[in-house]
Amino acid sequence: MVIMCIVWTTALFNLHLMDFVLPNIKGNIHINNMLQTTGQFLAYGISVPIINKIGIKLSFVLFLTLCCFTSLFYILVSKKSTIFIAVLVFLSKLGSSPIYTLTYISSNKLFPANIKATLFSICNIFARSITIGAPSVAVMKQPIPFVAFGVASFICLISTIFLNFNKLETNQNKLQRIAKMDLKE
Repeated sequence: MVIMCIVWTTALFNLHLMDFVLPNIKGNIHINNMLQTTGQFLAYGISVPIINKIGIKLSFVLFLTLCCFTSLFYILVSKKSTIFIAVLVFLSKLGSSPIYTLTYISSNKLFPANIKATLFSICNIFARSITIGAPSVAVMKQPIPFVAFGVASFICLISTIFLNFNKLETNQNKLQRIAKMDLKE
């Protein structure tokens, strides 16, 4: 559950941070907004086929790695053109948007139905209380928002490595068999 709180928090924080940081970065706000929206729209369209093709865990790794590299490029490149920033805005949304989708998918795979509502509540409360700080981080001096974006993505990336879908799927199957035996008696 701790790992899911980390994943949920990162997904929500990064998603909102990129929305709030948009007016505060250099470049053309209209182009950045258009590419951010396009990245988010495209991310939702391509994430499901990617998740189905490579699985949940590798999808986490893929999209979080994209977020980490986006952050690194922003931090390490000293002279940023308008196009460079627009591309990074696009890539940040392309990487961060599917993570939110993956949190719901992985929560459904990892936990039995009788505790999902509690899990969603706990993760949501924790994530939203951290995400309250996203607007404050977004207005900090550049590149601090992208450092926060990258650090959160990296912590989430390390955390998702410890998710074990096979073992937990087996435990869910055992719980279902036990529930069926109880119903027969």
